[in-house]
Amino acid sequence: MAVRKKKNAFSLVEVLLATLLLVAALIPLLNMLLGSSAWTAESRQMLQALSLAQGKVEELQGMPFESLRNFLGNQQNLSGTFAEASGLSYSIQPDLTCAASGLISFRVTVHYQDPRGPRSLTLIAEKGDWR
Repeated sequence: MAVRKKKNAFSLVEVLLATLLLVAALIPLLNMLLGSSAWTAESRQMLQALSLAQGKVEELQGMPFESLRNFLGNQQNLSGTFAEASGLSYSIQPDLTCAASGLISFRVTVHYQDPRGPRSLTLIAEKGDWR
């Protein structure tokens, strides 16, 4: 009777099964990688919008009270685009109901586009004239 030597090799079925298991494990990882890149793009757009909105609020708060009151009260169109960021626009909504008592409130809204669609970010600020 002949003695068969044991071969140290994988069968085709074992190789196919290992490949299928590897692919099944890599698909969720690839999905997470693609999702994280979309989240990164969204975060980048939101941070840029936030930075531009803060800059616009600081610009308005840096104006003297009467100048700000005149600017917000006399402007028909309080909106525009940012020179430093294409595709982003802003609008300012003033609330001058308390201006006579020395308080101006306003909202700065930045409109932007992210991978999910159009978005907007609003900051509310106040300026007081406390003499």
